[in-house]
Amino acid sequence: MKKQFKKTKSFRPALHVARYTLRDSQGFTLIEIVIAMAITTMMGIFFVRLARDTTDSTLRFNSQLLAQQQIEQTLALLVPEIRSISQGIDGSYPISQATTSTFQFYADVDRNGTFDKVRYFLSGNELQKGIIKPTGSPLSYPTSGEATTTLVHGIVPGAQIFTYYGSGATSSASTALPSPVDVLSIKTVKVTLVVDQGLPGKPSFAGAETSATIRNLRYK
Repeated sequence: MKKQFKKTKSFRPALHVARYTLRDSQGFTLIEIVIAMAITTMMGIFFVRLARDTTDSTLRFNSQLLAQQQIEQTLALLVPEIRSISQGIDGSYPISQATTSTFQFYADVDRNGTFDKVRYFLSGNELQKGIIKPTGSPLSYPTSGEATTTLVHGIVPGAQIFTYYGSGATSSASTALPSPVDVLSIKTVKVTLVVDQGLPGKPSFAGAETSATIRNLRYK
């Protein structure tokens, strides 16, 4: 019996140690918890910034795409009109106003045989187009009848949209007519459109330019 009692007594402490070790292995120390929280926070910040940057990039790309479409559509509309400039139905000279931000002329914009008074002008940061159709008897162009539409948003402030050249110009690299421009000297018009569709503090520019020669004034 004494031998059996010794065996039992030596067995119980071993069982106690095993249970104690098992209980300790299931917990975390304070340092481990702090480290885990720090890693989780850093990962959260990373993914939030990644989502924000992705959203900003998407918005910037969409804005640039829209701006480029507006510019291309406007130039496709404006260039044929410049080439077809002619005198007004009331006998007015083909060009009535020419500045860096406004160009007004007469053209048959809807190809119905009647020449309208057309005005491209900058209003704030928007390029707009105004059309006055001749009315009355005799026909005239009342300014109260001008219908305007917005063509391009986000024009860069201070940008020179219209540049004018005389008969001696051979390209857009030639010397432009001085300001104020004499409308009787204009033979070619260069149109430059630059827009900023970026986010605040992150400008994003898009633009294009082209030139068109006025057919009816080329040799006058």
